[in-house]
Amino acid sequence: MTERYRPIFIRFRKGWQGWAFALIAFAAFLVLERWNFGMMRRYQLVKIDGRLGVGLLLCLVVTATLCWVYVWPTGRVSWRLKSSLSAGAALTMLAGVGGYHQLNAVLDSTRPEPRTFVIESLNCWSGRRHRPRLSLRPTDPIATGLTLELPARECRSSLPGDTVFVELKPGFFGSAWVARYTVVHRKH
Repeated sequence: MTERYRPIFIRFRKGWQGWAFALIAFAAFLVLERWNFGMMRRYQLVKIDGRLGVGLLLCLVVTATLCWVYVWPTGRVSWRLKSSLSAGAALTMLAGVGGYHQLNAVLDSTRPEPRTFVIESLNCWSGRRHRPRLSLRPTDPIATGLTLELPARECRSSLPGDTVFVELKPGFFGSAWVARYTVVHRKH
């Protein structure tokens, strides 16, 4: 005996309810993406590492499994698998990256490690996909350089050769992040 495939339909009694649902869903999407990018800027990682990839993969697996068990508990296996993986991927893109940044920082209870850098170069141009950033050279020869994203106004007031004090924390998941920074301008 084969099971008949039944797609999920959301039916509204009145036409305006469908439009209201669509508008609320779109607003929720915009709020989630704004939060996502806000967390990435607030808890800036020193570098994108493999731990971020593992965290996102874990988020995908957990959300897909929850969708498999609770949202689509019956139906054809192939349809349930595609639907669960699609929903898991969408939720991971919407909230996984920002969630990783926030949890990595908020759960990190270690003391920050202060480091001193000098601005090597700066790019204060900003757009939808590009934030102003400073390329920093460490004063300690053993340490590695760092690229720091910051607000455009602060970038424009900085010059190459200015000193930047950065407090780094190792992160709960092991992804180092910038806890705080201070730009000290040279006297001209």
